[in-house]
Amino acid sequence: MNIKKEDITASFVAEQLPEVAKALRAEGVASVKTEELVAGARKEERDQAEQKIAAAKVEGATAERDRIAKIQGLAMEGADELVAKAIAEGHTPEQFAMDQVSFLKKNAGKTTAKSALESGETIAGQVPATPVAGQKTQLTPAQQAKADAEALAAKGII
Repeated sequence: MNIKKEDITASFVAEQLPEVAKALRAEGVASVKTEELVAGARKEERDQAEQKIAAAKVEGATAERDRIAKIQGLAMEGADELVAKAIAEGHTPEQFAMDQVSFLKKNAGKTTAKSALESGETIAGQVPATPVAGQKTQLTPAQQAKADAEALAAKGII
């Protein structure tokens, strides 16, 4: 029996080799079932991953709100700039507390930003010098502090 490649068809195998046809059918069905199982498992894994991501987002947002609330709760009068900086830079409440203590030590006896300015000091070097109209550009530290305080008061910052 000389069989050409073109003569081998599904019907030829079914008629001439029924056991082979049966085995091929069983293998094909098993393969389809395996693919369906794999696809189902992938979907389940994907769903679980999406649930974990959603939970992590909620957890992260909650932690960030708690961090900000704790920083704001620790803030003392006049520490608005320190609060804004701590929130923007991602400081922990503990880091903020240390920054605030350092600021207070540096400005001992000056409990607010306004009182620190009135004494001739700037807050962490972040308050810009704003000359008062008609004033000389060379100001003494006390004059500069007063000008800074007036400028900040005019802007509603203090």
